[in-house]
Amino acid sequence: MKDGRNGRLVFAVAFLLFFLSQASAALAQRWCFAVFSDNHHFEAAYRNVVENINAGGPANPWFPKPDFVVGAGDISPVRRTFQIFREVMGPGIPFIPVRGNHEGPEDLRFIINDILPAEKPPVSPYDKESATFYYDWKNVRLIVIDQYAAYSENMGGRVLLNWVETAIVSAKSADHVFIFFHEPYAPLDVYTDPFWSLLLNHRDKVRAVFWGHTHHYGRWFLARWSGGIDLINVGTAGSTGHSDGMNTYVEICMDGKEAVFRTVQAPDRTKDFKVTNTWKASAAGRN
Repeated sequence: MKDGRNGRLVFAVAFLLFFLSQASAALAQRWCFAVFSDNHHFEAAYRNVVENINAGGPANPWFPKPDFVVGAGDISPVRRTFQIFREVMGPGIPFIPVRGNHEGPEDLRFIINDILPAEKPPVSPYDKESATFYYDWKNVRLIVIDQYAAYSENMGGRVLLNWVETAIVSAKSADHVFIFFHEPYAPLDVYTDPFWSLLLNHRDKVRAVFWGHTHHYGRWFLARWSGGIDLINVGTAGSTGHSDGMNTYVEICMDGKEAVFRTVQAPDRTKDFKVTNTWKASAAGRN
């Protein structure tokens, strides 16, 4: 009888170790990135946001500390924004900048000449004069559009559309594609709009479009006309002008072909960050 009990105990321990190893492997494959916007020169609020991102946000095993962070425009003065980011996050976390309407010539030069060339893995720029590029990380491709370059006027120019489509189609190893630009662009009829109809043609990979500019967080799941592509305004990480009074960032966690989002917010000038929204990327585009 003693041998039987020992055998069952050994089996139970072995099963537990196997289960824990499988769970650890799953957690190791899960990874996240974070997005903020519109911090401007409001350094205290911005630092609060970055410190919360660096701490892993509100504790949740589904959301490990982000691998990289995207600043979705109006991150001027960019040099100072980047300096604070490095002070808080350290040297190893990539910072992906999006040009906003407040980024002037000096900000643009710093993005093009200092931030982008240092990224690892390297970004793939549209040209050397603007801040349009794509960036690959694990099973994701980010497509960042400089709306203030001449070729981006009205988001419908053939040059830009060709480049965006090539960037989507060439992402052979990516399970997810995310689009970033600064000012909202949501026409009344996406099926006839050149830019949106292009995204809809590739909704098997395009998961979400991010922007900022309005200083008000919002998320729209417009299945009736967008095929399930999420539209996310990431609100403000500092600026108090015409804002919703909240400091906000959004995290996206990849678990293979699944993408889970959460919104983290605190009242302005506080560190009381809480999760205010969580959702999965729509499966509509993958049916």
